[in-house]
Order: sequence, then C-alpha cells, then structure tokens
Amino acid sequence: MCPYVLQFDSSNKTHLDFIVAASNLIAYVYDIPKIVDRHEIIQQPNQNPVVKFQVKATVTNDDDDLKSNTCGGFEGDTVSKIDAILSQLPKVDELLNLKVQPH
Repeated sequence: MCPYVLQFDSSNKTHLDFIVAASNLIAYVYDIPKIVDRHEIIQQPNQNPVVKFQVKATVTNDDDDLKSNTCGGFEGDTVSKIDAILSQLPKVDELLNLKVQPH
C-alpha cells in the first residue's frame, strides 16, 4: 500500500546511500559544500532530531479510496491529459543551459 512512513535506520546501507545521494544532489544544485563523511552524516539526526510524522486526523484512508486511488491506475482520458501536459514541457536541448537558483 502507498504511501507509508519509513523509519530511517542509519545502520541500513540503502537508507544511508539514499541520504548521501540526496544531500549531494541538493548540495550540487545549490552550489554548497558537500558532506562526504558518512560518519558525520550518521550523527546529524542526533544533532538535529527529526519530528516524528503524524497523520492528520482529517485524512481518511477508506477501502474505497484505496481502490480508486491506487498507485499507477489510470481511468478514462487520463493518458491523453498526461500527453497534453508533457507536450507543453520544454525539450531537453532547451534546458541545457538551465541554472537553478535557490529561492
């Protein structure tokens, strides 16, 4: 079922690889120094505790909602709507000199 909350485990190599890759990507995009020392990265949650995710009471998760909103199911003209949106996106060669700036 999707979505669900994952518990980060710094001893899990896959979890740590994801954090390292994501942080390096963000550092690259915003032109800030990368932290490549995995030991330092592992210590970050201890220095900056992450607030536990809590589902809002107003959010419902009924079986009918799950059946109609499954991940990946398309109905009716959804594919044509997606194609219309994709056709409005710029071509790859138009983005070659794109500069991302933090906001």
